[in-house]
Amino acid sequence: EGGRPVGVAGVAIPMTEDPLLEVLQKAKPEWGSKDLERVREKLHTVDIRSPGALAEALTGNLNARLSDVGCKAFSAETLLALRQLLSVERARPKPRAKGNGKSKSKAKARAPSPRERIREVAGADEAAGGGIASGHSGRR
Repeated sequence: EGGRPVGVAGVAIPMTEDPLLEVLQKAKPEWGSKDLERVREKLHTVDIRSPGALAEALTGNLNARLSDVGCKAFSAETLLALRQLLSVERARPKPRAKGNGKSKSKAKARAPSPRERIREVAGADEAAGGGIASGHSGRR
């Protein structure tokens, strides 16, 4: 036999005393023990001490938290591996409201044409009391 001991519901009991280390090792099997320990310490710096805390942090911007305390950020590959292992999806930022919010169109916003841009600039210039009539062309 020699396998891992089996716990409740047939789930293997980790060989390590630290479930966070086991998650890191599964996500990045090429990491050696020194790498794993260094990453665990990095996570401890931002109060991540369990797989659950790591999963929660992965829904937000974990790299920003790490950077804020002077730690090196994880690569996109590592974040993806951790998210996949822990079945975590990153929370999507809420879309910013555009215009008056009444448009139902899902089409991408396009850049204004040069003619539209001239109208915008002229309109803003007139609203500010400038314009061609006042001798101000809008450019200097």
